[in-house]
Amino acid sequence: MSSPSAHCFLVEDGRPDRLEQHLARLSSSLAELYGARLDPRAETHAREVAAAARGERSRLRILSDRHGSVSVTLSPAATSSVAQVLLVPFLLPGGLGAHKWRDRGLLEALAARVPGAVPLLIDTDGFVLEAAYANVWIAEHEQLITPRADGRILPGVTRSVLLATDPAAREQPIEFARLETASTIFLTSSVGLRRPARLARAAGASSPAG
Repeated sequence: MSSPSAHCFLVEDGRPDRLEQHLARLSSSLAELYGARLDPRAETHAREVAAAARGERSRLRILSDRHGSVSVTLSPAATSSVAQVLLVPFLLPGGLGAHKWRDRGLLEALAARVPGAVPLLIDTDGFVLEAAYANVWIAEHEQLITPRADGRILPGVTRSVLLATDPAAREQPIEFARLETASTIFLTSSVGLRRPARLARAAGASSPAG
């Protein structure tokens, strides 16, 4: 895959949400994968670009190359929605891993197969990994449960915040059958924050596709 990129994340009234945490994760990926250091001007540059979105809900995207240089872009963010996200499962052996990559070709190809829905990634052991752009949660017995960050998933910043601040939130392996019987499913991401979700129930869609 190509060089890691910082994740797209929310900007509201010119303020980037949890910028330091996103940059820390990008810096960690660069150091681990390439032995490189993130450009020390990245935070200042990101804040300057975000300031242009004053009064607007926007999405900030930071891309880095393997040497630590960054480019920052700003675009409108979709209006926050409470509509349920439709999840369609796909088998992906080993998952996408713990780093976010600039090359999103695989996820785009999966999404093209299920217009209007979001790919849900399942490993060959039958355990839920993540959605194409978000972490997956279920509500069960007054607990909020998300798959463990075991190297197969991207541990999202919003996910980390929920785990740190909500006593009901915890990590556990989630088998696909368990997801199917969950009363509540939701996604967390750095732009959409928290959105309700449901599994596709069309014929054949409840089993992961290859």
